[in-house]
Amino acid sequence: MDKKSLDIDIWNWHKVEMDPTDQPDNSCKSGFVGISDSEILVMYGWSGYRCNSDIHILNIESRSWKRLETTGKVPCPRYGMTTLFNKGKIYVFGGYNLNSYLDDFFELDLKTYNWKSLPQEPKGRHSHVAFFHNDEMIIFGGRLNHDGVRTNDMWYYTLNEKKWREVKGFGEVPAERSSHVGVLFENQIYIFGGVDLNEDALNDLYSYSLDFCHWRKIILPSDFLIPPPCSSPTALLYKSRMIIVGGQYRLSSKREDFDETFEFDLIENKWKKKKIYFKIPRRSCHNATILNNSIIIFGGEFMEREHSFKHLNDVWKLDLVKDIQSELMNFLELDIFADI
Repeated sequence: MDKKSLDIDIWNWHKVEMDPTDQPDNSCKSGFVGISDSEILVMYGWSGYRCNSDIHILNIESRSWKRLETTGKVPCPRYGMTTLFNKGKIYVFGGYNLNSYLDDFFELDLKTYNWKSLPQEPKGRHSHVAFFHNDEMIIFGGRLNHDGVRTNDMWYYTLNEKKWREVKGFGEVPAERSSHVGVLFENQIYIFGGVDLNEDALNDLYSYSLDFCHWRKIILPSDFLIPPPCSSPTALLYKSRMIIVGGQYRLSSKREDFDETFEFDLIENKWKKKKIYFKIPRRSCHNATILNNSIIIFGGEFMEREHSFKHLNDVWKLDLVKDIQSELMNFLELDIFADI
């Protein structure tokens, strides 16, 4: 049989057994961003009792950690910030340090490992989302203070001009929220879920046109599959699909972490619940990225009992595309060949 690639309909998570040398503490809501085909920068996060202060490089090929020493205007420890990679540099905005909702903005040069501060203007926040589009960074939403106030504002930062500007979109603008997720696909931002002003989870889905600054709520027929209300999952763009992993159901006093994976086809506007033979342990507030057609997940937390959370520092991998021959052999071994 010739070697080809295919999209796997039945997915399997594999735990990556990492070398424990320089391994980060348990962590949720960290910075987590791919910087090469095999490396991910992991920074800060919440351990359950303090904000972590370390920055590490995760090498998925060697299964090793390396603690990174940086200089310059180093950001204070925090969690819930956004961390993006663009043209050899890391950009960090906002977050929370147990005392303040931060509005600071930093750039890390990965050649010199030197930090510098950038202009500040949007209100301090955490658990927002951010995207790079051309030479602009865009942030949306987030939690603003200890009273639970959330926002639905959108800000653009232009790299060349070093200036922020608020953009007032029109149309069906999403309600204020935090702990939502999103992806950028073909000049459209897609926003899913999060937590509203009542601390309840959401499962609504919106698109935002970067060309026209127009919001649209994506409403599906009542008999279509829709994921349950969910806060703090991860969202990843793969081809023309948004993949949602994990998260937490929140309604009034009820909370439950998920181990499910959903996929939204951004062209056909349809949700699909993925078949997972080996599931990742349930969690929320974890971090994820895609390297070489594989999803890599790190850390997070899950609720053991009411008001008691366990924080994690494990690494998991899911291969999105595999060789046909090897995958068929796996299916035969698992006795599920008839399902494909």
